[in-house]
Amino acid sequence: MTLVACHADSALDESPQLDLDSGLAGAWRCMLADVEETDEAWVTVAPHPTDERLYSITWREGTRADAYEAFASSVGDSLVLNVREAGDASGWAFLRYDLLRPNLLLLAMAREGVFDGATSSADVRAALEAALNAGAAFEDFMVCVGARRSPPDS
Repeated sequence: MTLVACHADSALDESPQLDLDSGLAGAWRCMLADVEETDEAWVTVAPHPTDERLYSITWREGTRADAYEAFASSVGDSLVLNVREAGDASGWAFLRYDLLRPNLLLLAMAREGVFDGATSSADVRAALEAALNAGAAFEDFMVCVGARRSPPDS
């Protein structure tokens, strides 16, 4: 299980437009929403060290740890994270997030194919808006619980 699969070459916005949501910061223990899967991961979200509107995300499964960066965009009534591997200049995935409670986070992944043919941020935004209007933009991905302890060291 990995956090992202490439869905588009461009983010929803060319640069971060929204301030960080402090409710996302911290350690989360996450499980796939598909009850048939048993994988789980520790996800740590923190402010990026050099950009006040970016998140640094560490995704840890067992001894493997992957680094990602993300920023939030607003699309209609949804808050969407633009996520890519840290240091990667392209290859964005999109996660809608809902903080159901301060310690309960629901993540939905943009569906494969939503961004087919999108080559710019404007195209990506238009494709997502159309998919949202059609009710076909996102599918449940993970449920996360705020951790009361630090993630295990690898």
